[in-house]
Amino acid sequence: MSVGFLLHYKALRWAIGDYRNKISPKDLDGIFKCATPSQWIKYSNAKLMAIKLYNLDDGPFLSTKLKNQA
Repeated sequence: MSVGFLLHYKALRWAIGDYRNKISPKDLDGIFKCATPSQWIKYSNAKLMAIKLYNLDDGPFLSTKLKNQA
């Protein structure tokens, strides 16, 4: 497990007073209705990739498509 994963769930546990780690991470995600660490990483990476593709002068087809849609 990564440090980010542990910190994410530690903060959620503190917020609801689960100091003995009795609630599973899956249940915590359901209670707070928030993105999991892996979902957040995928979102962040996709956003950065879109920005990089948009900024390319002579990029692949997707780069041109992004510029046309902007």
